[in-house]
Amino acid sequence: MPSLFITMQEIILTLTDEEFKVLNDSNNYSSKSADIGLRAIEVVRIYARRQQWSENEFTRKGVDLSFNSVSGNTVEIEVKGTQSSGMQWNKLKVSGNPCYDNLKNNMPLYRVSSVFDQNPTIYILKFGEDFTMEMEPRWKIKKT
Repeated sequence: MPSLFITMQEIILTLTDEEFKVLNDSNNYSSKSADIGLRAIEVVRIYARRQQWSENEFTRKGVDLSFNSVSGNTVEIEVKGTQSSGMQWNKLKVSGNPCYDNLKNNMPLYRVSSVFDQNPTIYILKFGEDFTMEMEPRWKIKKT
């Protein structure tokens, strides 16, 4: 069974025909980033169920998913998806200080690639070992 915090872990998750059908039937996904993110979360839920983790009924700001592992530990996860294969580092972004703070404080980042395929890949990343973060400037749009 994979560990939660091994640096840059790569897991190819082969969805059963039934899991794949349920994902495709229950969600009307498009290539919009919100839909890709929702699909990635559903893929991680399938992975977590296979690890026999039970999902908490709550999430807090900056956390995409929260589970209780079989050892009784609470596992909070940030999930980012891409429909492309591989990491796509240049497209991997997080927003908001709560998420930034949680990742800096050892919350794992699960990057799901090929989210619409029957064999998506989950990369489990840890801040400081697998990635760092830098702020990008943003411009606020104001009505004239």
